[in-house]
Amino acid sequence: DAIDKTKAIAAEQCLDIQYKVLDVCQLPHEGEPYQLIVDSFCSQGIVTDPDRNVMFSGIKSRLAKNGYFLMSCCVFEPDREDAQTQIVDSTTGKVYTRFDQDALWDRNAETCYSPFQLDPFRPNVGPEGYEGTICVNGVWYIHKRRYRSPKHLRLELERHGFTVLEQNGEVTENAICVHQDACL
Repeated sequence: DAIDKTKAIAAEQCLDIQYKVLDVCQLPHEGEPYQLIVDSFCSQGIVTDPDRNVMFSGIKSRLAKNGYFLMSCCVFEPDREDAQTQIVDSTTGKVYTRFDQDALWDRNAETCYSPFQLDPFRPNVGPEGYEGTICVNGVWYIHKRRYRSPKHLRLELERHGFTVLEQNGEVTENAICVHQDACL
């Protein structure tokens, strides 16, 4: 739907824009480079480090040397953490933060976990059969979002070969990036 709407807007404004729907974790490294790549709250749904590495590698490989990578994502709000929101796992002693009523936030992994629910397409697979599940006080959770701190988001982008030209936001974080070796 989003692509169809943007095509209609582009047509109204007589803009020649090519659109493709791709899996950001399977972005082909070869092909014509893009002058602009926009991540509008996609990367926060890419949780594991291996998946994030593949995603950023693909983005960097397809970004033109003089192109821009614009990123918007949510970040965790530190003021949500206080003694009343803390959940301590009775087995491990690990401390989590209650997040959005029934979810948990893991400060160390910068990951938000939601209560596990059986997948209707895999009804015989329990929580142990999924990568990224945790059991806290007898309740199973699965990773759903990666809310990096602004500092860690910048470090991650730099580690993947981007120069962050601008970064701002409070609850949402916005970054404008280019290749580290781009001539500005």
